[in-house]
Amino acid sequence: MTASQVAQRFSKPRKIGRDKWIALCPAHPDSKPSLAIAEGKSWVLIYCLSHQCSITDILSAVGLRMSDLNKSPFTSDPEKQKAWARKRWFEEHSQRRHDLQQMIRVVERKHQVPHTESTFDRDIERFCERFQCK
Repeated sequence: MTASQVAQRFSKPRKIGRDKWIALCPAHPDSKPSLAIAEGKSWVLIYCLSHQCSITDILSAVGLRMSDLNKSPFTSDPEKQKAWARKRWFEEHSQRRHDLQQMIRVVERKHQVPHTESTFDRDIERFCERFQCK
């Protein structure tokens, strides 16, 4: 579930920022919203700001479980877990590779080193040779 979907389960949810909500805490008598709900990387985060109520009390009061806060696209299937982890790893490393390539291009332009279409490994080697980073 997303933070938005979780927030809708509580009384008087109000959006206070990007992927951030505040609502009435169901685990104690609440007249002003004190339950913070936010989107984390893998989980929806919930915290009672006024009474620090336990997460189990908060969730059980609205019929949710801890597993409902997990944003990963798999349940308990190990193959789906592995596939999801591989996909996340590839996405993260692809972004790092892209960022490093961009950095190489900027440094090459600054030092007027012409760029030739080459593989990533050759780019890294040339960068390290040029700037003694080995």
